[in-house]
Order: sequence, then structure tokens, then C-alpha cells
Amino acid sequence: MKNTEISIRGTRVENMIYLFRGKRVMIDYNPAILYGVTTKRLSEQVKRNRKRFPGDFMFQLTFEEKEELAAGCDRLNRLKHSSSMPYAFIQEGISMLSSVLTNEKAIAMNIYIMRVFVKLRSTIFKSKDMAGRVSNLEKEMMKQGITLRHIMEYIDRLYEKKKNQNGK
Repeated sequence: MKNTEISIRGTRVENMIYLFRGKRVMIDYNPAILYGVTTKRLSEQVKRNRKRFPGDFMFQLTFEEKEELAAGCDRLNRLKHSSSMPYAFIQEGISMLSSVLTNEKAIAMNIYIMRVFVKLRSTIFKSKDMAGRVSNLEKEMMKQGITLRHIMEYIDRLYEKKKNQNGK
């Protein structure tokens, strides 16, 4: 399996990265599966090692953010009935997880996920034109009350268009 094909139940890792509070994050459910642990185990390790996860590495979603995520992402709709608020890990938080989750799968997946974050950043923001489009789109959609799901779908379309242009 190629690195670009790693997925959970048919979902590519690139599509497990969401935009919350202006940051690209992974919700705790996804790295837990990728790292071969339960979400409960991942949360326990984060709580035990809280000093390793400052606010600029990780944050907990608000109730409204959780509801938006559950409504906009079918594979995370189980969150609708969860009483706990999921953690959102920024790239540095994902990296820090490898220091508290030390099984071989966690270490290998961490390296891969770091590469995905870097790839997304370089692809989306490589050209100033693309960065400007994404920024303007986010602002405009937020003004109109359009959900994060719509923004991510648009970014995915831009990403695919850029990839197709580069592949030709």
C-alpha cells in the first residue's frame, strides 16, 4: 500500500484533517484508530501528560463545534450522542501523541501523519493565488453562515483540481 493510500474505512488521512478555529486539526477519534488504541486510551494518556499538550497543540471542541462536526461528517455522527467533548489535535499535538503512545503502529503512523500535514500545507498554500482564494472563501462563507463541511468540500475540490493540473 502506498503512503498516499492509508485510510480508515475508505477515508484517506488527508480527509481526516478539519479546519477549526482557523487551524488544521485531527479529531481524537481518527488518530486513536490510526495509532491502534481506543479513543478512551488516547484521552487517558493526554490527561496523564497534560503538560505535553498546551493550548497551541490541542484543544477541546465546544458543544457547538462538536455538533457541527457530527452533522457534517457521517463517520463521526456517533459524536451526536456522546457526552464528552472530543479533542482536536494540531500538527504539533499529533506529533506529541507519539511520545505518550509508544506502540510501533503509533510511531509509524505519526511519521506518516506529519507528512500528510506538511503535504496539505504545501499543496494548499504553495501559490499565493491559492492561499488568497482559500482565505477569501473562508471569510465569505463564514459571513453567510455556511458550515465547515462546505468549506472543506470546496478545499477538497481545489486540491483535486490542483492535483489534476499538476498530473497532466
